[in-house]
Amino acid sequence: MKGKKGRRKARSQRTDETWDVGPLRMSGNTGWRLRRTPRSLKTSSNRREVVSRVLGWKSDVLLPLLVETIQREGNKASTMSERKRPYLISEEEGYRLALGFELVRKTKSLKRAESMVDALRGFEAEEAYLWYAYFSRASSNGKESRLASSLAYLGEALR
Repeated sequence: MKGKKGRRKARSQRTDETWDVGPLRMSGNTGWRLRRTPRSLKTSSNRREVVSRVLGWKSDVLLPLLVETIQREGNKASTMSERKRPYLISEEEGYRLALGFELVRKTKSLKRAESMVDALRGFEAEEAYLWYAYFSRASSNGKESRLASSLAYLGEALR
């Protein structure tokens, strides 16, 4: 009996993350903001953490990935331009978008950004988790540019 109770308790302490992506307007520029809300049954604070923001041409590069994500989540992409509230998205799609936002935000080349987004559009959920973990680790080591160029080459190879 003790073993079963212990397992139940461990299951009830799991954390699930919810993500949202919404329009962002700053100083005449338009773009997108991606936020993550870790939810824990143990704590009552559900503060949203801004993961990334993109503005200008970088938000235009991410638009195909955003449209696909919003459609996969069951929303209409035609409402994106006048939408004021963020779209709620699943954890899998959140990590894919987070990777896209961070990679596009770090690059200065339009061609490289487009090829990275093309590569991301073909990723399965596990690949997105894996690459996000690689990118997080590379960011802490200061080697995110190497990873970004690897993803850009991958995108060009998949074309």
